Amino acid sequence: MIWLMKLPAEGSGQPVRLEVAEDGAELVWTRRIGGTVLRTRQRASGTRLVERSGLGRISFHLAAEDGALLYRQSSIHLAGLPLPSSLSPRVGAVVSATADGWHVVVSVTWRGRIVCRYAGAIRES
Repeated sequence: MIWLMKLPAEGSGQPVRLEVAEDGAELVWTRRIGGTVLRTRQRASGTRLVERSGLGRISFHLAAEDGALLYRQSSIHLAGLPLPSSLSPRVGAVVSATADGWHVVVSVTWRGRIVCRYAGAIRES
């Protein structure tokens, strides 16, 4: 599952760098976590945010709560086929405003266990 999602190797305190670029109606997110590069494409689809990487696609419902933006996974597809929740990882994020940008926490769990978690500050460079 970690390999399919192209998640980084285990390790705490790894450096994290995020670059976001526009490509038409999509945003290309390039994350560097330790020695791993994770590139995804995000776009709006109706009331959902859809993030895709390779054959995988995750749809999120976005909600504001206590001044934060919550990304709540609504579905996950592999090669166009929906994965049942019993087989699929759960991805979620919380984005909160700070004085000079944003604080982001992203979690990936599978069967109740944390598979990947990263956090950091986003500031315009």
